Amino acid sequence: MCVHENRAVIIWTVSVLSAIATSIAVAAPTFPTGKYKAGEISIQFDDHGHVQVSQGDRALVDGRFVANADQIKLTDESGPMACSKDEATGTYRWKYDGEALSFSKLDDRCDGRSGDLSGRQWKKEK
Repeated sequence: MCVHENRAVIIWTVSVLSAIATSIAVAAPTFPTGKYKAGEISIQFDDHGHVQVSQGDRALVDGRFVANADQIKLTDESGPMACSKDEATGTYRWKYDGEALSFSKLDDRCDGRSGDLSGRQWKKEK
Protein backbone atom coordinates (compact mmCIF):
# COMPACT_ATOMS: atom_id res chain seq x y z
CA MET A 1 0.00 0.00 0.00
CA CYS A 2 1.40 3.37 -0.93
CA VAL A 3 1.48 6.48 1.22
CA HIS A 4 -1.45 7.97 -0.71
CA GLU A 5 -3.64 4.94 0.02
CA ASN A 6 -2.67 4.97 3.73
CA ARG A 7 -3.58 8.63 3.99
CA ALA A 8 -6.97 7.98 2.34
CA VAL A 9 -7.71 5.12 4.79
CA ILE A 10 -6.73 7.30 7.77
CA ILE A 11 -8.88 10.21 6.56
CA TRP A 12 -11.84 7.89 5.95
CA THR A 13 -11.46 6.28 9.42
CA VAL A 14 -11.27 9.66 11.16
CA SER A 15 -14.34 10.87 9.24
CA VAL A 16 -16.38 7.79 10.22
CA LEU A 17 -15.35 8.03 13.88
CA SER A 18 -16.16 11.74 13.91
CA ALA A 19 -19.62 11.09 12.45
CA ILE A 20 -20.29 8.40 15.06
CA ALA A 21 -19.18 10.65 17.92
CA THR A 22 -21.34 13.50 16.62
CA SER A 23 -24.42 11.29 16.32
CA ILE A 24 -23.91 10.00 19.87
CA ALA A 25 -23.58 13.54 21.22
CA VAL A 26 -26.67 14.68 19.32
CA ALA A 27 -28.68 11.66 20.51
CA ALA A 28 -28.09 12.39 24.23
CA PRO A 29 -31.08 14.37 25.51
CA THR A 30 -30.60 17.65 27.35
CA PHE A 31 -32.47 18.06 30.62
CA PRO A 32 -35.42 20.41 30.01
CA THR A 33 -35.12 23.18 32.61
CA GLY A 34 -38.15 25.29 33.42
CA LYS A 35 -41.20 25.21 35.66
CA TYR A 36 -43.45 22.15 35.93
CA LYS A 37 -46.65 21.51 37.84
CA ALA A 38 -48.42 18.39 39.13
CA GLY A 39 -51.58 19.14 41.07
CA GLU A 40 -50.88 21.98 43.49
CA ILE A 41 -47.11 21.39 43.57
CA SER A 42 -44.64 23.18 41.26
CA ILE A 43 -41.03 22.32 40.62
CA GLN A 44 -38.64 24.81 39.01
CA PHE A 45 -35.28 23.77 37.49
CA ASP A 46 -33.03 26.67 36.46
CA ASP A 47 -30.03 26.69 34.12
CA HIS A 48 -27.58 26.93 37.05
CA GLY A 49 -28.46 23.68 38.85
CA HIS A 50 -30.92 25.17 41.36
CA VAL A 51 -34.25 23.43 42.00
CA GLN A 52 -37.18 24.72 44.03
CA VAL A 53 -40.35 22.88 44.99
CA SER A 54 -43.29 25.07 45.96
CA GLN A 55 -46.99 25.11 46.62
CA GLY A 56 -48.47 28.39 45.45
CA ASP A 57 -46.16 31.14 46.73
CA ARG A 58 -44.74 28.96 49.54
CA ALA A 59 -41.30 27.41 48.96
CA LEU A 60 -41.19 23.86 50.31
CA VAL A 61 -37.71 22.73 49.26
CA ASP A 62 -34.66 24.50 47.84
CA GLY A 63 -31.85 22.40 46.48
CA ARG A 64 -29.45 21.54 43.70
CA PHE A 65 -29.62 19.15 40.77
CA VAL A 66 -27.20 17.58 38.33
CA ALA A 67 -28.65 15.98 35.20
CA ASN A 68 -27.05 14.04 32.39
CA ALA A 69 -28.28 11.73 29.65
CA ASP A 70 -31.41 10.29 31.30
CA GLN A 71 -30.56 10.58 35.00
CA ILE A 72 -30.89 13.37 37.54
CA LYS A 73 -29.45 13.68 41.04
CA LEU A 74 -31.44 15.91 43.41
CA THR A 75 -30.04 17.22 46.68
CA ASP A 76 -32.26 19.01 49.20
CA GLU A 77 -30.56 21.93 50.97
CA SER A 78 -33.32 23.73 52.89
CA GLY A 79 -37.03 24.22 53.34
CA PRO A 80 -39.82 22.89 55.55
CA MET A 81 -40.24 19.75 53.43
CA ALA A 82 -36.54 19.12 52.72
CA CYS A 83 -35.28 15.60 53.31
CA SER A 84 -32.92 15.04 56.25
CA LYS A 85 -29.16 15.35 55.69
CA ASP A 86 -28.64 11.56 55.60
CA GLU A 87 -31.40 11.33 52.95
CA ALA A 88 -30.63 14.61 51.17
CA THR A 89 -29.71 13.16 47.76
CA GLY A 90 -31.76 10.95 45.46
CA THR A 91 -31.14 9.69 41.93
CA TYR A 92 -33.87 9.30 39.32
CA ARG A 93 -34.29 8.45 35.67
CA TRP A 94 -36.04 11.31 33.88
CA LYS A 95 -38.08 11.38 30.68
CA TYR A 96 -39.52 14.34 28.81
CA ASP A 97 -42.07 13.93 26.03
CA GLY A 98 -42.22 17.58 24.95
CA GLU A 99 -45.07 18.45 27.32
CA ALA A 100 -44.56 16.52 30.55
CA LEU A 101 -41.58 15.47 32.64
CA SER A 102 -41.64 12.21 34.57
CA PHE A 103 -39.26 10.62 37.09
CA SER A 104 -38.66 7.04 38.16
CA LYS A 105 -36.66 6.33 41.29
CA LEU A 106 -33.25 4.69 40.94
CA ASP A 107 -31.89 5.35 44.45
CA ASP A 108 -33.53 7.52 47.11
CA ARG A 109 -33.93 6.91 50.83
CA CYS A 110 -36.25 9.91 51.26
CA ASP A 111 -39.79 8.54 50.92
CA GLY A 112 -41.34 12.02 50.82
CA ARG A 113 -39.36 13.09 47.76
CA SER A 114 -39.69 9.79 45.92
CA GLY A 115 -43.44 9.68 46.62
CA ASP A 116 -43.93 13.20 45.30
CA LEU A 117 -41.75 12.85 42.20
CA SER A 118 -42.41 9.32 40.95
CA GLY A 119 -45.58 8.29 39.19
CA ARG A 120 -46.65 11.83 38.25
CA GLN A 121 -46.70 13.70 35.00
CA TRP A 122 -45.13 17.12 35.61
CA LYS A 123 -46.68 19.42 32.98
CA LYS A 124 -44.49 22.23 31.69
CA GLU A 125 -45.87 25.67 32.47
CA LYS A 126 -45.92 28.11 29.61
